[in-house]
Amino acid sequence: MKTLGLKAAVAQQTPAVTRQYKAFLRTVRQQDHIKLMKEAGRGNVLDGIDTTKPGELAVACLACPHPGINLPSGWEETDVSRKFLYCLFLAMDTNFRLKNRNRGESATDVELHNGLAYFVKTGPYMDYIHCTKAQRDISTCLGFRLLSSAETKFYHGLRATGVGMVICARHELICVLGVGDLQAGERYPNMDYIFFSTMAIVFLLLVVISYDIACQRRINLFKQMDSLPLDMQMSVMTLADILMFGIPKFHGPGHNKKCATQYSLNLMWGAGRTDGEGIERRWGDLGRAITMTKEMSPGARHDTLDMLFSLHNPLKYYMLGVSLRARLLVALDHRAFQQKALATFSASINSEN
Repeated sequence: MKTLGLKAAVAQQTPAVTRQYKAFLRTVRQQDHIKLMKEAGRGNVLDGIDTTKPGELAVACLACPHPGINLPSGWEETDVSRKFLYCLFLAMDTNFRLKNRNRGESATDVELHNGLAYFVKTGPYMDYIHCTKAQRDISTCLGFRLLSSAETKFYHGLRATGVGMVICARHELICVLGVGDLQAGERYPNMDYIFFSTMAIVFLLLVVISYDIACQRRINLFKQMDSLPLDMQMSVMTLADILMFGIPKFHGPGHNKKCATQYSLNLMWGAGRTDGEGIERRWGDLGRAITMTKEMSPGARHDTLDMLFSLHNPLKYYMLGVSLRARLLVALDHRAFQQKALATFSASINSEN
């Protein structure tokens, strides 16, 4: 009888515990938000939270070229043949598994660091997307038909069919303001907005974009520039001079021979051994977030994914020394092998002469 009485008492208390769960989740979100602000040093600034600038809570890749930080003086005047030394390699892709169900609007669902970390600011982004026209399949690459499903992806009952992302292709850190929701597949307006929100803070001589549909994206990229917000627009002449397009190496065989050859990273001057597939590895790291964020409200989902990104970037940053050293050792071995092969080949030619 005592056991039954204890169970009844617990059952009576269960509704009260359940009612506190949402409050606990909000507390966790607030704690994560304050932690992001603290790690970004906003506590050392007067009105630090209110004066935080877009993207200031994100951890940028310090191994990528940054004028005034890790580039030598006079880098802007470098010879054309050495521009690749100060080249930024970016990779773009989408993930259709990071869906989000449409559970209605909620006035209490506030995105705590909206546009301050990795996700683009929701309001201007959605205003731009709503003003864009429907996209039709314009694929000229017979070997790669991804664009045929750009407007036909299943999206009924979903607030977001996935996310688009931009990362630095060489070090695999997620770019500042380089993530955004997709509403109906991999549409150009979504990816353009995400890409140029990242490019708005880049001032370099050369930028390489690794994208699995680079052959198609390049066709009308400059025409789309006029439709972007004014703070993202860039001179067409400037873009034509600094942008280069490549196809990730694993995706190359999926294109026809002309595209695969023209946009091959193996044949691109200065690309080295960059494969452009690092963003695919990042999707693997985010696998745990698929089911966790699918049922969340949009604000909670963005805050949660921003926190996951903020865990990923510092970890990659801390391990850069180890990974770059390993790559250097491999490169030195390959260089020695190639030098020996060249010397042997040259000697055989000289002996015949």
